[in-house]
Amino acid sequence: MYKKIARSLSPIFLAGAISISALAAPVFNIGPNACPTALAACQASNQFVVANLFTPVLLTSSDISGGILNDFQSAFNSWNSSLAAGSKWTLQTAELSDTAILTLDIYRAYVNDGPGCGDHCGGAEIDITYIPGAPTDPPGIIDPKHIGAADAVWSQSVSTNQKRDPSLPGNPYLDNAPDTPNPELGPPAYPFQYTGSSFYDKPGRDATAIWIGDAYISTADYTSRVLTVYDGVEWGFTVTPVPEPATILLSAFGLLLVLVFRRRRKHFPA
Repeated sequence: MYKKIARSLSPIFLAGAISISALAAPVFNIGPNACPTALAACQASNQFVVANLFTPVLLTSSDISGGILNDFQSAFNSWNSSLAAGSKWTLQTAELSDTAILTLDIYRAYVNDGPGCGDHCGGAEIDITYIPGAPTDPPGIIDPKHIGAADAVWSQSVSTNQKRDPSLPGNPYLDNAPDTPNPELGPPAYPFQYTGSSFYDKPGRDATAIWIGDAYISTADYTSRVLTVYDGVEWGFTVTPVPEPATILLSAFGLLLVLVFRRRRKHFPA
């Protein structure tokens, strides 16, 4: 979770994908500067850590029976079960039209970039724009300070081996920490919402981290307490340490010993 300040402009497992569409699913575009279209954006490193991006995947709410939505549903259930009986929410699903468009404008790995992310930290920056297609698609937000129950908002679950405190219950968990400053919306929605219903995040973690986000176009009715989840994008990153020079030298020395030993065995068989 990361508040967007400005719209500035792995191993990765998918390369060259530019536009993806499917039956009863929105069009999913990957912009020219976003990973994996721009392969250089898929990895970042310094002398301490390497950050690699996971392949961005279009998620459809119709896949809930196949388990793709299980992470989000688990996160929702963990949060919802912590609420008082009269405050619980209902989760339901719907589908965006096949003329709706989700575009990955920014998707890049980074290291040592921004407050709270030092030399041994890396992560991912992402920006997704949303364009509704058919009248059945929820409209984009006109004013983030006055979001309606029918407006398209984003909801996100996070699964990671480095969960921060404080966070909402569970792992995976809903991405809207209790100490979030100046959120536009409370849980179960993502805290920060933008004009036009774009999505922005820039999480970071220290070495040996795995971080996966499932971000969905949703509508959140805070009066009836109904969250309707449509379609979205799964994304994420790993952060691994760079081997120290001494470790590399020791490994090379060990390989040399193996080669010498094999050579000696060849000339002096037992």
